[in-house]
Amino acid sequence: MRKSLCLSLIILCACQPTGNSVPNPSSTPPPIPSAEPQPSPTPDKSPAPRLAASSIEVIAGTGDTGSQDGPAKQASFGDLSNLCHDPNNGKLYILDRNIVRVLNTDGNVKTLAGTTEPGFQDGIGTTARFNFMADCVVDTQGQVLIVDQGNRRIRKMTPEGQVTTLAGNGEQKTSDGPLLSASFRRPESLALADNGELYVSDGFYIRQVKDGRIETLNAHQKWEASGSIYQDGNIRTQATFSERLSLSPHLIDSKLYIADGLNEVIRQVNEAGIVDTFSIRSEPGPSNPNGMSLPQGLVYHPTSRAWLILEGSSILAIYKSQGPTYQIANFFTIFISSISLYQDMLYFIVPEAHQIQRLKITDDLLEQAEIVSR
Repeated sequence: MRKSLCLSLIILCACQPTGNSVPNPSSTPPPIPSAEPQPSPTPDKSPAPRLAASSIEVIAGTGDTGSQDGPAKQASFGDLSNLCHDPNNGKLYILDRNIVRVLNTDGNVKTLAGTTEPGFQDGIGTTARFNFMADCVVDTQGQVLIVDQGNRRIRKMTPEGQVTTLAGNGEQKTSDGPLLSASFRRPESLALADNGELYVSDGFYIRQVKDGRIETLNAHQKWEASGSIYQDGNIRTQATFSERLSLSPHLIDSKLYIADGLNEVIRQVNEAGIVDTFSIRSEPGPSNPNGMSLPQGLVYHPTSRAWLILEGSSILAIYKSQGPTYQIANFFTIFISSISLYQDMLYFIVPEAHQIQRLKITDDLLEQAEIVSR
């Protein structure tokens, strides 16, 4: 879910449709006054959020720049861009600009593919080349699907580090067709459905990878009308999006969830292709100081039936769609990028510190929230 941003993680408690796996919340939790900020004896390069010191944990990285593998807290990173979990086993795949690395469940970081030099090449291990990887998601077979943004392609990597090209011919334009004949303009984010269908955000376009072909779902929207255009409705004929879109890594109840950055809203697309605004903090609009501030990156926390969204510089919570906004923590001016959720742990990148850290999502954390917007 990328780019260095002042973090805001918004937790949106989803008013989910009826389903077998995720029940609807029965009631909206009452607001609870927040505790006073407490000093946090974190390392010098770590964020100092409004949380107990034990809430934030450094998972990997010494704080120095490098490419050292080994035990996670002795490993070093160069230019972290994104991360994603294998939901089957908890492996954490790390995009270190042009290198794919993995934090295995044994606590060790290992380089799997790529080198520090940008390029384009399929192959295994260091013979493979990438040119700035923007996002990743892991499929049911444990294969890592990667947005190779600089090469305008979608790549696929096995757990052993064998890299192939899944889609894209490298040309900078929007054209549909067979996977390796189609082209992307600026692919950025991925979402995976249970049936294996893949969705790619490409500028303001939503592209679908299905049955060996790529199709643009909102092809009616034209580049001449780019920017923060906002309209709900049928995705094929009416709905329009801004040029900064981040997709939830997995569909929830067959719905695709989208952080529409410049429109400062969260959108959802159902099976019928109808786009609705799922949640806002105020009226949508670019640079709205009372709305979301360029939301980018969102993941679903099924235990609390909550959405966690990368936004500005604080952790917020919305317990009901279109409901009040709660603040849980504030990271102030520390830049955070990219989030990934595994079980109850929210993992995120601290680019300034060259580290990966995590925060456990607990009932206590949610109950300390303070209403900041209605």
